[in-house]
Amino acid sequence: MSVDAKLVKPSGASSSANVVISKVFYSGSTRLNGATPKNYLCHLYIELYNNSTDTLNLQGLYVALANSDGASNAWTAEAMAAEHKDSAVVKQIFQMSPDAEYRMEPGQSVVLTNCAIDHSEIAEGGVDLSAADFETKSTNKAYNFHNEAVPELKVVRSFGTIDFINMLNPGPTGVMLLAADTNLDACPKTFAKGKTSGNEYTIVPLFKSIDCVDIVKQKEPSAADKRFASNYDAGYTCTEDPGTFSGQAVVRKTAYVTSDGRTVLFDTNNSSVDFESTTDLSLRSYSKAVSGLDGIQQITIPESGYLAFVAEKPFCATKELQFVYVNVSNNATTTDMAYRTYPGDSILLIKGPWIAVGQPGTYNLRLSSSQGIMLQRSSGMSWADEDSKSVSQATRSFYKFQNTPGQVGFKRVEAVDGKYNQATFSDADTRLYYVITDAIGDKIAAANGATSHADLDFIAWHGATPAAAAYEVTASTVAEFNAVENGKTVRFNLDGVRVNAYNPLLYLAYVEDATGLAELNLKRTDITVNGGDVLSGYIIGVKEVKDLDFVGTYPDMKENVLNKNDYTSSLTFTTTPGEVVATEMTIAEAAKEGNHGKLVKISGFEVQVSGRFTYAVQGDAKIQLADDFMLYDYGYVWPTTIESLTGVVTYNGARWQISPVSTEGVLTGIETVKSTVSCDAAKAIYNLQGVRLNKLQRGINIVGGRKIVF
Repeated sequence: MSVDAKLVKPSGASSSANVVISKVFYSGSTRLNGATPKNYLCHLYIELYNNSTDTLNLQGLYVALANSDGASNAWTAEAMAAEHKDSAVVKQIFQMSPDAEYRMEPGQSVVLTNCAIDHSEIAEGGVDLSAADFETKSTNKAYNFHNEAVPELKVVRSFGTIDFINMLNPGPTGVMLLAADTNLDACPKTFAKGKTSGNEYTIVPLFKSIDCVDIVKQKEPSAADKRFASNYDAGYTCTEDPGTFSGQAVVRKTAYVTSDGRTVLFDTNNSSVDFESTTDLSLRSYSKAVSGLDGIQQITIPESGYLAFVAEKPFCATKELQFVYVNVSNNATTTDMAYRTYPGDSILLIKGPWIAVGQPGTYNLRLSSSQGIMLQRSSGMSWADEDSKSVSQATRSFYKFQNTPGQVGFKRVEAVDGKYNQATFSDADTRLYYVITDAIGDKIAAANGATSHADLDFIAWHGATPAAAAYEVTASTVAEFNAVENGKTVRFNLDGVRVNAYNPLLYLAYVEDATGLAELNLKRTDITVNGGDVLSGYIIGVKEVKDLDFVGTYPDMKENVLNKNDYTSSLTFTTTPGEVVATEMTIAEAAKEGNHGKLVKISGFEVQVSGRFTYAVQGDAKIQLADDFMLYDYGYVWPTTIESLTGVVTYNGARWQISPVSTEGVLTGIETVKSTVSCDAAKAIYNLQGVRLNKLQRGINIVGGRKIVF
């Protein structure tokens, strides 16, 4: 999307409440090739991130930098608590897009900098800021390198003649986001603590902050350097390297990655927990390694398709489930209960009472030590830890959640002395309840088949309903999976299935049970498996049947692969490490129909070269030696004698081949000839145009000098 396309008139985008400060590069680095001056700061930047599922509007949002004076003159959090409680002293305030809406889609980043140019050939760190979203249009000669295509980051308040983002290296350099409706004209001015003249700063109210990150001196990190009160940032962060110009930044950890690949960042309002130091200075780059996982909570949805439960901690779940929170307010437009619904894999949801909606079955919730993204509830559903509850007002009624098949909703408790303001709970009941005032009861009565609160005995469920099953057929063994029709969406129950080998380049797991062999494509999952792993749980995907024989030798031999597993994650199945179990076979036994994907061990054979191919030979039987798992350097020459070989047998369309899963036995006591190509070069990935890639792309790739189709 072009810059101009982002600047549009207001059209109902959400406020910026869920935007977070995600990355701050403040340390600087050194110039390349010994150029002078040695130290370089023009490539510093601040990155913001939309951590929600909503499109946000950043129009008029302020970014402020806290004062960075030395200890004796610093307006630290401690000093502010004594003299300006619930406020912070900032030295600079910048504003984004004051005159037009600026859309920020879920998972999108916005980068703020001084010089939106490519710095990668000027200084260490490889920072290319030409795709930044805003830059200060500084007139300072040190920062007067601008990109006219990038909108201006307006300097609203600053000190002296400084008209650029002035982040102190090596800190402190606290950063905060202020709501667009902050009245800066009402904010008092001040000077450095203990001074009555000099640089002029602004005192801003912390309750107007959307996010705060306390960055302290990295040499001796201390809470004494904090600029923001602990109820706005309970901790602090800094880069790992205590030196200056270290080429490091601080970045939020990853709390969750959704099934569509969107990253959800850590956010507990504690920078000591949320941030880590990084040398990856590339824009819009976050770790795919999830931090803060805190166990699994298992829930079982009954036949009704609804379950009331309490989440022990913030959580996420499989895409198959929806989670609903029910609320109601007494306003002019209220006619029924309000249902807030969240897909299980969309965001981290807060702990507390929820109603899970989905097909009957047992599911795993992944718990996190991060903070749920959904805002705290003001009122609504409650959970009774006690066996009895009551409210003093006779004009309020208890409704207990009921989820029997055919009748889901909130049922009013039996009256006591004509009143409904007390309820009892037992372990046999759901403990989820709602308290409704008579006034609200009158408003929602018609929608629930009543005339007023007096006869409102049951509040019917008008929220989400269980979605249709995400699959068309179920398979409980490999043989059943292999019998599924091509193109069908299948739930493959994996209990007891063993991984023979895993090819990380192709994301392909060769699996087996007592009934047969199959393959799982794990590309769209967050799952990593290893040879020998025993699987449990299930995987959902599209069955694909591929012809294996191109020459007519085995016309009925097929490759059975599970692809497009959008509903699968480590929440739907788990792995237990086990031993790699290979079946000892002769070559004649291994090169036989039905063994595609089988892990075998062959011994006592000769190695023969025929044209471009190398074969293991026993009498009249032979099998090609391949290296699909890329264990060897490019140019590797197979030894003339091999003690034994453990590998996966496959049929490549015209011949049988075996690819070792380990070098054990292949190299033992044998002198081999290898090329001089380095291992790094052998594993490097390129496209057909010769451009080096970070990972395989769809189509033809060159890996270690070989063409790989992905």
